Amino acid sequence: MRLSQATYIGMLVFLMLLVQACREEEHPIPAMSGFLLTLEEDAATVETRSAPSELYVPVAKNFTVRIVKSSTGSVAYDRAYTNQPIPLSAGDYTLTASYGTDVAIGLDAPYYEGSTSATVEKDQVTPVTIRCGVANALISVKYVDADTKQESLERFDRFFSSYDVRVQVGNNSLLLPHDTEQSVYFPAGSIPSLQFKGTLKDHADRAVSYSFPTEQIPTFEAGTHAIFYLSVAPLEEGVGLYIEKVEVKQERISETVPMEWLPKPKITGFANGATSLEYVETNDAIAANIGYTTSLPMQDMEFTIDIAGDSQSQYATIDGHTFTLSALTEEERTALNNAGIILPTIDGVSTTGNIDLTALTANLQTTAGADAVSTIKVRVKANNRWSTEQGAETVYSIKTVKPEFTIDALEGNMWSKEFTIEEITVNKGNTDILKKAVRYQYSTDNGATWTLCSDTRTHKFSTHPSQKEYIVRAFLRNGIVSNTKRVTLETPTQMPNSDLNSWHYTEKKSNNDGNEGSIFNSKYTYIPTFYPWASNGSSFWNTNNAYTTRYNDRSFGRAYNCFPAVSYIYESANDFAAEIRNTASGSGNTSAGSGSIVYDKNKKAGILFTGSFECDETSTINAATSFDYTITPGREWDVRPTELQFQYKYNTLSGTTDTFLVEFQLWNDSQGNEVIAEGSLESSQVTSNYTTASVVLNYNENYLMTKCKYIYVCFHSTKTEGENMVYARGKDCVLYKGSSAITYKDVSMGSVLTIDDISLVYDK
Repeated sequence: MRLSQATYIGMLVFLMLLVQACREEEHPIPAMSGFLLTLEEDAATVETRSAPSELYVPVAKNFTVRIVKSSTGSVAYDRAYTNQPIPLSAGDYTLTASYGTDVAIGLDAPYYEGSTSATVEKDQVTPVTIRCGVANALISVKYVDADTKQESLERFDRFFSSYDVRVQVGNNSLLLPHDTEQSVYFPAGSIPSLQFKGTLKDHADRAVSYSFPTEQIPTFEAGTHAIFYLSVAPLEEGVGLYIEKVEVKQERISETVPMEWLPKPKITGFANGATSLEYVETNDAIAANIGYTTSLPMQDMEFTIDIAGDSQSQYATIDGHTFTLSALTEEERTALNNAGIILPTIDGVSTTGNIDLTALTANLQTTAGADAVSTIKVRVKANNRWSTEQGAETVYSIKTVKPEFTIDALEGNMWSKEFTIEEITVNKGNTDILKKAVRYQYSTDNGATWTLCSDTRTHKFSTHPSQKEYIVRAFLRNGIVSNTKRVTLETPTQMPNSDLNSWHYTEKKSNNDGNEGSIFNSKYTYIPTFYPWASNGSSFWNTNNAYTTRYNDRSFGRAYNCFPAVSYIYESANDFAAEIRNTASGSGNTSAGSGSIVYDKNKKAGILFTGSFECDETSTINAATSFDYTITPGREWDVRPTELQFQYKYNTLSGTTDTFLVEFQLWNDSQGNEVIAEGSLESSQVTSNYTTASVVLNYNENYLMTKCKYIYVCFHSTKTEGENMVYARGKDCVLYKGSSAITYKDVSMGSVLTIDDISLVYDK
């Protein structure tokens, strides 16, 4: 085998570095047991060789060392070569250093190996030298001119339209093309067979073959390199194929002559050799490095990137383009940098590297929510060889999948004028990014069309819509949407008899001795009790009249001890209002004369409220204990207002100051233990004309999502009852029966609160 001077010099560099590795300064021997390894070439001496400018062969750092304990067969060490001491326990070991893979058959796949045995003494580091050489065998085929005996393809090309040699080792075979400098590698000790196969020109493209004689195929030991020189000559019919000679050489590490015969570069792909990655749109960038390794420093790189998905348009300058690293223009380099693609550099030193696509992944998008697969094809050139032929590159892919997120719509967040969608729950994707990026929509036509909510997750209608049901969702962009939820708005509803036009009354006769004034012109006096609902209707509102009129049907039932705290006033046809007064009427009171008695127990504010009132009217009349009563406040209600409005007038006794009270609450239970919203109003303003007032509900933060089950409204003529209540005895009071006004005398009463046109406001 002939060596060019440059090639020969290049080989020497490896040997010199290898020898230099043997001659590194001595290491101090630590107080330990183990080996200190040196790798040497199993070849001739190198004293006459000169220093080269390049290194064309693998060096010690590329080798893997495997150390097996002889007594147990267990592996004590299996990793990259190191020139540092390897700690081991005392005993006998077999040491093997190797580089490459001993393939069954392959093009340009050299395998290097060396082995030795050694013993570790206790508390000693034993120096060991492993001599390494070519451990597999190889075959090359050269084509020569039959006359000049010089290498030439001219005659073969004249006679054949195609030709090559098939090498078979056992059950494995491959084609050795005629126009290559490659060699076929296979395990030492194998018995290969070779067959020339060609297609003749000018003979109807007739296929011919020629099997190499077995006697001309040498024995292949480790490092054996057989080079077959073929020639062709014309015959009367056809052509003759001849083996001019067979050259057999023993290859050494330093004598794998053309550097193209070193292993071709290898694209190692993504982490752990993966050829594909999956990225969730919006997620943080994922590590996306397509790596490669080379025997010699990388000379060039070609890569093509096809970007899929809705982000494709922003990468128009690089999408679908094939780039050559050594020929990149400034514009191309800038476009790649802007896309987040970091390329390696051709530095003449590095034998590993990668294309870093990590930053790019963070900007990849699906195709309207459908998976989008971006592909990258890469090939690398080193030792004058490409990792693959053009068009045969491995395709690496990054599949972008849509993020997944869900919404909910809580019943408690559906009001009469607005609804709020719960913030998304992210199942796949970047939570922070998605929560900021998604928008919320509603549909009035079951998903045929969608409208953005007016305020992020909340949509508020300007007026109460007639349509109550909608479906809602969150969306990132076209095709990337959440599940849908159905929302139903509450229907704004007013409380029954909120205009206070429905009333009825009953009268109970009281025994009359005829001495109480002109109004009592018969034996019996009738003092009515008023109810704020129609006689044939149901009660929503109630009063405490059952308590203040409990002296009915008793002897001496008079206005001072039996008088309604709440009644209506007639304002016009079908227009009534409620009159609520401080009343000091009840059991045990005596007349207004000298020594008269009014018990504190009977000094009550008139109340108009939502709920029921029960009073025991059967007990024995006793000022101190009789006639207990029970108020059950609240009525069932399932709509949540924001405010209570009403018209009122307020009058107090001349020269007195008093304060009326309005309570407004929504509950989640019948006992009022869970108050979801409340508000109140106190006022001492005296007015003889109707004035509009309102009570705003303040919702409890703990119950914002809670549906209303009960409503409680209560108007108090005074907030002060009992001993300090404002009232006077002997007052005249008008009660209406229908449109008729009747004046009652000797009434124990005080401040009067008139209420009309109660309404609930729904502004949420």
